Amino acid sequence: MLDESCAIVKHREHLLAHRSGDRDTVALDVDYVLAHCCERSRAWVLSHLDAPLSADGYARLAGCYTSFVGGAPLAYVLGSQPFMNLDITVTKDTLIPRADTESLLTWVLARWDKSTCLRVADCGTGSGAIAVTLAHERPSWEVIATDLSLEALAVCEANARRAGVTVACLAGSWYEPLSGCFDMIVSNPPYLAKDDPHLPALTHEPLCALVSEDDGMADLRHLIKHAPPYLAAGGVLVLEHGATQGLAVRSSFSDCGWSAIATYPDIAGRDRFTVGEKA
Repeated sequence: MLDESCAIVKHREHLLAHRSGDRDTVALDVDYVLAHCCERSRAWVLSHLDAPLSADGYARLAGCYTSFVGGAPLAYVLGSQPFMNLDITVTKDTLIPRADTESLLTWVLARWDKSTCLRVADCGTGSGAIAVTLAHERPSWEVIATDLSLEALAVCEANARRAGVTVACLAGSWYEPLSGCFDMIVSNPPYLAKDDPHLPALTHEPLCALVSEDDGMADLRHLIKHAPPYLAAGGVLVLEHGATQGLAVRSSFSDCGWSAIATYPDIAGRDRFTVGEKA
């Protein structure tokens, strides 16, 4: 790490040289790190390259330098990830929210407008990206989030406070902490197989939130099989899954007697989430 007195451009060059990866992507990441350290926009950083970092800016850079040059995803370096209309705090105990999940939420929000009043559960909430977004976009809904990880639940609670919404966070596996009936249950469970080729690129994210037994289908099948007692008549289960799992997930829904089963795409047109209604 360079001396505090160096100009921003020197820190930029140093970070570019020590962060591996595609040059254009790394350059963009470096700019966002420096913008975070300066508490300014990326545009400001690029127009003030000859200026030195402030003492506080240098301290912030020192705090994230090791993780950044070590290849940690930018969201973990900065501590948050833009998602829908929010900025979601993330830690090593949570996955980074992705645009694939935004597709699921866009569908949910289009199906039920602001005049509705639903009781909703987000099972395996992690950072709370789904639960907090639903509470933020639909203030009349009662939103409950569950997770086995107390650390993840703490992140969810922090995100709810940050967004100024109320989400009831309950500790436990999947449906175990729930009581009463829900109009909708939504989940983005682990769905990667142990040998999934994407895993080497995800080494910084919690493995338990990524990988499931039975070629990635075990948690999906559990959620499908055990959801009905927790849903009101006509209640809906919405599950995110892998791009190649649409057929298997629909079959699991069908085998368990669900109706109105349908799979929907993400922004790239790949199968990404499947919906079933309680028969």
